[in-house]
Amino acid sequence: MRDKIARAVEEYIDEHRDKLAEIVERNLVKLKAIIIDELPEKIMEFLKKRIDDGDDEHDTFLENVLKTITSLTGKLSDDFKDDVRENVRRNLDEATEDSADQLTDIITTESKKQMNFGFLRDGKEGIITKVMELIRPPVHRSGEDIDEKISDNVPKHVKKTLLNKVGGNIFSSKKDADAQSRGLFSKSSGKDEEGGNKFSKILKVFDGKEGNFIDRMFAKLPDKVSEFLRPYLENFERSLLESVGEEFRNNIFRDDKFKNDVKNILLKFGDPDGDGKNFFTEAADAVSSIFKKKKDRDV
Repeated sequence: MRDKIARAVEEYIDEHRDKLAEIVERNLVKLKAIIIDELPEKIMEFLKKRIDDGDDEHDTFLENVLKTITSLTGKLSDDFKDDVRENVRRNLDEATEDSADQLTDIITTESKKQMNFGFLRDGKEGIITKVMELIRPPVHRSGEDIDEKISDNVPKHVKKTLLNKVGGNIFSSKKDADAQSRGLFSKSSGKDEEGGNKFSKILKVFDGKEGNFIDRMFAKLPDKVSEFLRPYLENFERSLLESVGEEFRNNIFRDDKFKNDVKNILLKFGDPDGDGKNFFTEAADAVSSIFKKKKDRDV
């Protein structure tokens, strides 16, 4: 008897897998949309702050170089931001490629495991609570995976893009009047070698070697990206768990629906043992008892 009911319950939960997958996917899509929309802006703010601290009077030589760079590349901001956004999108897609299926599998598997007669003494809420406890860690791990991949990969791409786009623009713009007026790109003047020394410093900013200004600036970006992602990932975990819990309470494990649908599945199994009506009566009683309140059993 109980084996048949267990089979029916598992089939019943499998019938709701698509709905659970839809809930997982909806929460992932929402998370990705927020990150894709807002992370590039945060990265631009970080770079601007590192380049320009607002204290023009005490700017270092390299700060002046980077300010000049941004003034020479009026279109850089939008193009650069679009490139960063596309990279964030690509990394998010890769990081979450199998997340929906994996999380849905975990939710359905753990639901089946808890629908055994050892947990029936706790009733519906006991089953739901146990399932939620078991799926919380993998949901959290999925958020950590996203954090790790985005905070590691995106800064690397941003740095490479900055070097390629901005660095290339600088050295193709040596004759720019503003640059010339600052003496930034003159290798040697009639007075001394000050121009050449400055040009050498500029090369060091963009030479890609460890320890230069760009490296030091970007060394801080992964933590900043992770710091930005954290509250959104926490909200994703909370929202997904709440949505799954509501689906359990209001649909999958709703008393009348669960009882009637599992009974119908049992009817499809037939009556190979020849128990006739007695079998289905016992089955209905057993299914109904699953969600009988614990306090009623204790009376």
